[in-house]
Amino acid sequence: MTGPPKTLPRASSKASAKGDKTVRPALPPPLRIPGIVLARNIRGDSDVMATILTRENGLVTALAKNARQSVRRFGGGLLSPGAAAWYHLKRRPASPVWFLEKAEANSLAPILPSNPLGRALASWALELVRTFEARDNPAPESFNLLMRHLSDLSKLEDFSPPALSARCRSIAFAKLYLELAGFGPDLSACRACGRTSAASWLLDPLARGAVCPNCSPSGRGHVPAHVVEALSAISRHGDLPDFNEEFAIAAEGFFRKLATLEAGRTFKSPGVVSQLLSERISSPSPPAGQKPQDRDAANSGFASQSQASNAFEAEAVPSEGFETDIEAAESLGSDSLEPDATKPESLKSYSGEYDSIGSDSIYSVTSDSDNPEP
Repeated sequence: MTGPPKTLPRASSKASAKGDKTVRPALPPPLRIPGIVLARNIRGDSDVMATILTRENGLVTALAKNARQSVRRFGGGLLSPGAAAWYHLKRRPASPVWFLEKAEANSLAPILPSNPLGRALASWALELVRTFEARDNPAPESFNLLMRHLSDLSKLEDFSPPALSARCRSIAFAKLYLELAGFGPDLSACRACGRTSAASWLLDPLARGAVCPNCSPSGRGHVPAHVVEALSAISRHGDLPDFNEEFAIAAEGFFRKLATLEAGRTFKSPGVVSQLLSERISSPSPPAGQKPQDRDAANSGFASQSQASNAFEAEAVPSEGFETDIEAAESLGSDSLEPDATKPESLKSYSGEYDSIGSDSIYSVTSDSDNPEP
């Protein structure tokens, strides 16, 4: 004779009354992914939300718990905008939230210039990419283009006005990246009548290209034909324009306005660049024989220097659905997030050729389960 049926435990009875709870899928092992920090946003006292461009996953918004208190995991400025390093990322399947476990320095990554103008030019590139890049969409060409541009800026030593070498590199990057994003200008013919040759052209952002004198008879803002030819010749093979101050200003304004029209928002970095140039041009001339780095140190008191830094501190824009799933991200890896004070190896100066940066031999995605200690 069997006894009375056993009663279910109280916890199970409550679960039955409230309905079965959804069991979260297990977390996959973190991926070790190369990335470039485009922006960061401080959350609370110690957390950081970073927007990172990755080659395999495109734009990634990741939460780094206790990042401001952990030197071992995120020291050396590895979460600063413009930093390029290895990032250990994981997330639950179908979740928009990435969790950033740690960052690992890469000795071949470029070091951004400390000069305010150089940082403002780099910030303009970061703003462009952050605005137009898609999330969870592989972006190998954008990644390589941005890495090369930051590397080129890191090699420059003289940012004294008018800094045409650095600005021409910035113009080339804007043109090439807008083409990658699908918003490149048409400079092959007049956008109004199709004319292919003229002595001068108007760079018209509203027309998304060049307009001949017959279609823009006012003559205001026209540039010689060789300027348009130089812009058309810009390629990823290293062809750079060689503009004077007047033509550099015209090209910068054209690409800035074109990006603004396509994005539907204004960009603040170009304004910082303009203000830095105007302030430094109006500053007293340095003594003869003074080195560029000494001149930069002497000019470090400009009010716009803080603006150049603030241009880097742009807010990381969360992906859609981020706030609804933030609790899930904050619960990840809580056992391994204690602050520590072990300082990692700092980023070394860039000493290699760009061809080795971003290549499969140096930057390849690995799983921490296969490579626990890089």
